[in-house]
Amino acid sequence: MVFSLRLDEERKRKLTKRFFASLALYVVLANTIMSEFDEMSFMFTQDENEMKDQTGLVATRVFHHDTSRALQTSFTYCDEALNQGTASKVNRITKWYETQRRLLCESHWNHDIAIIQLGAWEELYPSPLIAYADMEPTTLPSGDHNIAYVLSLMTCPNPNGTPSPEEQVYLNGQYDPERSFFDSAAVLKTSICTHTIQTEGSGSEYDFTMYAIVHSKAVTCLNSDGAEYDRVQALQELGYWVLIYDEPVPKGQISGSTYLRDNYDNTGVRDLIKLHAYKLEQHPVVVMVDLTTLILQPLDEVINTFLADTPAKAMYTKDYATTLPVTGTNQGINTGLFFLKPSKEEFDALKNTYATSYYDEENGWGELGGFTGFPGDTRTSGLLAYYYSDQSAMELDRCTYGNSNENPLFTDGQCRDNSPCEDCRERSITEVKVARMANVCGNPWSCNFDETLPALCKEYNRAWFKSRQVFEEEYVKGDKFPKTLRTGNFHSDIFQGYCKEKGTQGYKNMMTYDHEITCDANLDCGAGSYVRND
Repeated sequence: MVFSLRLDEERKRKLTKRFFASLALYVVLANTIMSEFDEMSFMFTQDENEMKDQTGLVATRVFHHDTSRALQTSFTYCDEALNQGTASKVNRITKWYETQRRLLCESHWNHDIAIIQLGAWEELYPSPLIAYADMEPTTLPSGDHNIAYVLSLMTCPNPNGTPSPEEQVYLNGQYDPERSFFDSAAVLKTSICTHTIQTEGSGSEYDFTMYAIVHSKAVTCLNSDGAEYDRVQALQELGYWVLIYDEPVPKGQISGSTYLRDNYDNTGVRDLIKLHAYKLEQHPVVVMVDLTTLILQPLDEVINTFLADTPAKAMYTKDYATTLPVTGTNQGINTGLFFLKPSKEEFDALKNTYATSYYDEENGWGELGGFTGFPGDTRTSGLLAYYYSDQSAMELDRCTYGNSNENPLFTDGQCRDNSPCEDCRERSITEVKVARMANVCGNPWSCNFDETLPALCKEYNRAWFKSRQVFEEEYVKGDKFPKTLRTGNFHSDIFQGYCKEKGTQGYKNMMTYDHEITCDANLDCGAGSYVRND
């Protein structure tokens, strides 16, 4: 992009200074900013040291993710230039507007992302040389319009590719992949960034910070070769703020339930690390997500409604009931999209509820029973369902927020919910703001395609893989990163060239160096081959 205006020297000097300061929002390091502008061939006359002072000040604001005022100022300055320009100049500046979402999103990524695809996790992210527990605490991002999105990782995936007995406890939308871990974390953040950035193109008035809460036993994992790799390093490279925690309720503090205490290691207690999200009080709203969550549209409307309802402490959708009769207490809360107003008092209250409340496997939570008989009833999903049953909270429309394409009926035709039994599978993609990938459609990295799947599954996969393409082509920096060749010929209209066949073996990981088997596009290529773009 070339931006050149013929203005008087004084006005050009002022606009240049302001332009530099505003664009500095999109990077953290001043030397990165200077190199970006060299490429833009932007004509300026200003002392270089003064420029670095300006970029440093604004970059500090980016570091704390407090960009709203500075961005609004940058639009004001651009409008000022538009008023001085001709039609050709307007066209140039219009292109500047169109790049704002991408540029501002870039400020949320680590600009040193330059992955060399060595094919082995331990070579990319070796085990840490220092103990994270010994590191000094840091100041976390904050802001009145800064929404925190929190991904929680409780356990390491089985290096053999199938869930281990330990993982079986966490299979309710929380089983995270091995080599596709980096991909899914990147795409999750890309989908959030695209729809949660304060630009005209995104339609959002909010900024965001991406967190990962990682259990201390899930920091270092084994790959399929039996070597260790460090997931914290990978998440930090993607620009996640990583928080390492253990279970918030130790076994010795559980007094209300003999069952929970005696089965402490078998009830999914690690899942409770999600509750640490309540401690992020520097944000107005925190949103729990997982690796199967895909944001399709801005969430401003529902966030504004949530903030306007002062008594409301949480906002959520319920999972469908899996057993009859449907009582309302045999449905868990979807923690793949859970909105909360952070509060350490609420955090303590939830911990106390888990520690002191009665629970048994047959009757469930509390003296009156209930809130059992569904996946995750002893984990965060069940605890939140029980806790918010007598607290002020808002329930959302599951067809719009967290649409999983599930059949709303039992086999006998009865509805799996007490609410109006809408079939969410019949919604159009434009009516879904948040998709839930795994339950029916399958994980994207499984390259799952079946003509019997709901039509929305194709749209979900198409959106996921397009977000992956955006990440690789717009946010990854460095000449050493070889962009994935999108030449897979397995339903490429859906999977965008990232799948060569059905199944995880057909998925093209970002991390795996792939010696590709290519064939001529005019020939009958097998399902396991790739077609060259040329």
